[in-house]
Amino acid sequence: MTSPRFDITAAHPEFLRLRSAAGAGDWAGIDQFFASLPDGNAAAEATWIVADIVGVEEFLRRVPPSRLSRLLLACQHIAQAWEIRSSKRSQHVSSQQFAGMHEALREEFAAITVQDMQAVAQEAMSTGLLQVPEGLAADWAGFVQAPLFSTMAVHGNGHASRQYKGRSLVLGGEGVSLVTGAGTVTVLFRDCVAMRCWPDGARQLFGADGFNISVEPTMYEMPPTAIGWLDAQVRPEARIPMPARASVPQPTSQPTAQSVAAVAAPRRTRSVMNRIGMVLFGLAAAFRAAGRLRDGVAGHRRPVGHGAGRGDHPVGAGRGDGRPVRAAVLPGTAGMTAGARRGTDSTACPVTRP
Repeated sequence: MTSPRFDITAAHPEFLRLRSAAGAGDWAGIDQFFASLPDGNAAAEATWIVADIVGVEEFLRRVPPSRLSRLLLACQHIAQAWEIRSSKRSQHVSSQQFAGMHEALREEFAAITVQDMQAVAQEAMSTGLLQVPEGLAADWAGFVQAPLFSTMAVHGNGHASRQYKGRSLVLGGEGVSLVTGAGTVTVLFRDCVAMRCWPDGARQLFGADGFNISVEPTMYEMPPTAIGWLDAQVRPEARIPMPARASVPQPTSQPTAQSVAAVAAPRRTRSVMNRIGMVLFGLAAAFRAAGRLRDGVAGHRRPVGHGAGRGDHPVGAGRGDGRPVRAAVLPGTAGMTAGARRGTDSTACPVTRP
């Protein structure tokens, strides 16, 4: 009995045309197919369909260089690497070649010094981002809480929330600010690294400092021209088209006075507790190992919580300027951490190295 194998063309027969074009070496057909795709998810599936075609590598090397051809060739190399990583190709490797590889690995391992390990541990600790259960802190390990709000708001046209009293969205010449009773979150256009764009007009701007703002036209008193104006302020290469959503947020009939910190995603106890357990277990091991390496294997060992990462080496979080990195929170972790996520609708707050 053969194992079942999912073929995406069974569910999406339109991909058969792409597979046929790739197998026949029809670059024009491939290029035309990718140009007609509606969103990034379909493009990702199409990319791997081409990468799985036997002999496609030589064909892709012959086509005129382009962004698409380079992408497809790179994915084909990744597919090859996964095959090599498995035992599928081991029959083509001699015992002498395996022995040589093992000897090279042993030599490389023997060349690693305690100083090398200390440097890696120090870099990991000085650039690490940590999430802790709500209500707890990690200052004992040398971490400080990331800022919850921006230090400034842009000047511009304010658009009141249709859902929450005291909340407004400000669209200004420099950027966008979400103003609430608890504080302000700002993303400047010059620092906007990405903006997700939905067909219904919703936008989500991400700043280089980790803050993000969701712009929902249905949730604010804004004119129809506001979204077009906003799109024109953001660099085209930073715009990320998104597929249509199944539903669009709508305000309730009665506005409430909830603050930004009070509007949290529903807590899923089981998944949250699972994450907390995994995070704490991993961090305990990491702190213990990094603390021993930092103080030297043969020297005095002290707990990581007592002065770890303070004064011994720069802790500029990889930027070289001594400033803390402001972390973004992984999606789906609302209620797991202490504070408020840098956005508009969560209670998650990461902490960073000082």
